[in-house]
Amino acid sequence: MAEAFRVAGQKAAESDFFHEAEHMRSGGLYKPSSDAGFRAAGIPTDQIGSIFQLLEFIVIMTLSERNRFKALKRDFKKNGQPSDPEASLFVGVLLDMHRAFEKLKKPGMLGFLPPYFDFTEQMDRMQLLAAENPNELINFGAVDPFRGGNWKQIVDSGVALGITGYKIYPPLGIRPIDMRGYQTPVASGRSLDKYREKASNPAPYPMAQAKMGDIIRHFSSHNLRLFAHCNPMGFQVEEGYGIYSDPALWKHAMETHNARNLWLFLAHGGGAKKVDWMGWAADNTHFKQTFAYRAIRLVEDFDNVYLGLGHILGILDPQIKPKIFHRLKSVIVGNSTPGAPHHFRDKVCFGTDWAMPLMVGRTREYLIEFDTFFSDPQISPFAPDFFEGNAKRFLGI
Repeated sequence: MAEAFRVAGQKAAESDFFHEAEHMRSGGLYKPSSDAGFRAAGIPTDQIGSIFQLLEFIVIMTLSERNRFKALKRDFKKNGQPSDPEASLFVGVLLDMHRAFEKLKKPGMLGFLPPYFDFTEQMDRMQLLAAENPNELINFGAVDPFRGGNWKQIVDSGVALGITGYKIYPPLGIRPIDMRGYQTPVASGRSLDKYREKASNPAPYPMAQAKMGDIIRHFSSHNLRLFAHCNPMGFQVEEGYGIYSDPALWKHAMETHNARNLWLFLAHGGGAKKVDWMGWAADNTHFKQTFAYRAIRLVEDFDNVYLGLGHILGILDPQIKPKIFHRLKSVIVGNSTPGAPHHFRDKVCFGTDWAMPLMVGRTREYLIEFDTFFSDPQISPFAPDFFEGNAKRFLGI
C-alpha cells in the first residue's frame, strides 16, 4: 500500500488532471461516472464526497515537500475565477510529531512507524524549500517540551538555519502554565467528561510541563515567534488534551514568567467546537466562556499577540456560518474592551491550516467565504489588514 500511494502521489503531482478535476464536496451531487464504484459498494451518497476528499488528502501527504507546495498553490486556484483573490505568501508550520508517535507505541495502539526524517532534518528540508521560493514561502519549525533539555538545541539549530518562528502544540499533553487556581470551563454533556477531567486535574507530565517556563522566557528574550494551537479539539494525543490550549493559560503564563512581550500567534482563533459552547458560534449567554472570547481578550491586552482564523470549518456550514460571521463582524466594528491597548481588528489574520483532511481541496472555497464577508461596506476597510497587513506585522516583514 505504501508503495502504491507513493507512486500515486508522484503521478498526481505530475498530472494536471488530478488538480484541475472538479472538487467533490461533502454532501454534494456527483457525476455517476465518478462515484459508481462507491455506490456499487453500498456507500451512502452523502458520504462519497468526504471519501474523495480523504483520498485526495492521503495522496497529497505522500508527496515530497516540493510537490506538496505545488499541490497547495494549485489547491488555492482550484475552480477559481479571474476576479478571485489570490494567495501570494504561504507560511509552512511544522509540527514536531516525536511525542505523538511515542505515545502511539503503548499497548493496544496501532504500530505506526516514526517520521521518515528526524525533525531537525525536516526543518532543514523545509528551509531549503523556502530558499527556493523567496518572498513566497516562510518556514516555521516547532518546539516540544517533551524533548527535555533538547528542545533548546533543536530551536537553536533552526535559528542557525534562519528560522525565527516555531509551533507549540498543547494537545500533546502540556499546558502553557499549570495554574491550579484557574480551571477552564467546559460545556455540559457526558461526551465531554474527559475534557472536564483534564481541566480539573494537574498537568499529567510534570517533567515536560516544567520546561514551559524556560521555553516562554527564551522565546520572549530572543524575539522568536511562537505559533500555538488554540482550539479545544482537533488532533489530541489523548482525548481531552485540547483543553490545554485555553488562551487564558497563555495570559497567566506570560505574566508569571515576565514575558508580556512574547510574540504569540493563536491558531484557529478559538474555533467553534462543542467543548466551549461552539466558540465563535456561541450564543450571547455563553460567549464569554469560550476560547474565542478569551483569545480576543488576549490579543487586545498584549502587544505582540495575534490571532488566526484558519480551519474554522463552521464557516463552510450554512447553518453555523451566519452565527460565526455575525459575531466576527460585531467584534470588528465594535469598540475594544474598555482599557485594552489594542483592537481585535488590528490583530486578526486569515489562514487555512491547509494540510488537514477536511481543508485539502476546500481552500478556494474557504478564501472566497472570507472575501465575500469583507465585501460588506462596514468592514471592507479592514480587509487589507485581515488578509495581509496584520500577518506581516506578526512576521516582522
